[in-house]
Amino acid sequence: AEDDAMAEDVYSTIDAMIDDEIATLDANNYNSDNGFKSGDDELYVCKEITVDHPNDTTYFPKVVTIDYGEGCTVIINGEEYTRKGMIKITVTERWFIEGASRTTTFIDFYMNDVKVEGTRTLTNIGANDDGNLEFSHELVDGKLTFFDSLEYTRTSSGVREWERAATPIDDKWYITGSRNGINAEGSAYEHTIIEELVLVRCEEFRYQWAIVQGVVEVTRNGKTAIIDYGNGTCDGAAVLEVNGEQREFQVRKRYNHRRKIFRMRN
Repeated sequence: AEDDAMAEDVYSTIDAMIDDEIATLDANNYNSDNGFKSGDDELYVCKEITVDHPNDTTYFPKVVTIDYGEGCTVIINGEEYTRKGMIKITVTERWFIEGASRTTTFIDFYMNDVKVEGTRTLTNIGANDDGNLEFSHELVDGKLTFFDSLEYTRTSSGVREWERAATPIDDKWYITGSRNGINAEGSAYEHTIIEELVLVRCEEFRYQWAIVQGVVEVTRNGKTAIIDYGNGTCDGAAVLEVNGEQREFQVRKRYNHRRKIFRMRN
């Protein structure tokens, strides 16, 4: 269940990070010299963004490549986070147009020691009754690999709602849907979001995206666990409940710590 929380955090964070880049590129006519900036100078100075036009097309599709090279590192609350490798995104149309889609693939891309794989497709399905844009999302052949050996696979689908604020730093994402796959111990699991996940930029994490609210039910081998991400506080914590017993854990610390213990134990 804790691995599941980390997997959700990894893919949701990448989605939101790409949202930032594509929205800013779209606003700047896909001029890669005007990439999104924030307080995380270390991440944004060392990466390189390029925009290509396959088949010599002038407009769309466009292929956006985010290249972190050998690694871009930032320290958050004493924890080191490094992105390295490349993310490639194919965009079919201006991002705010209904029907526009983007397909993301990963080329030797890592979040710390976790290798990220899969094909992620998001499609703009239009505005909802609140005026917020909604995007269907699908992940095929998703896989997280710890220390080049332990694998956690994931297939997912659902809807992401974008609540835009007066300034992008206050935007929110609301995520629904389900996921399934094989965990690092070789067991099949199912994951259902029973209360929508809320993703925001947290000042406490140097304005990196984080899940701060929502409830997920995870089922494995006939047993069920509940992951509760809290009430909107940017503390990086979630509460795991199994058989009525609860304990709190830090989602992102698992990028480094818990999997080392798992590797030693096995």
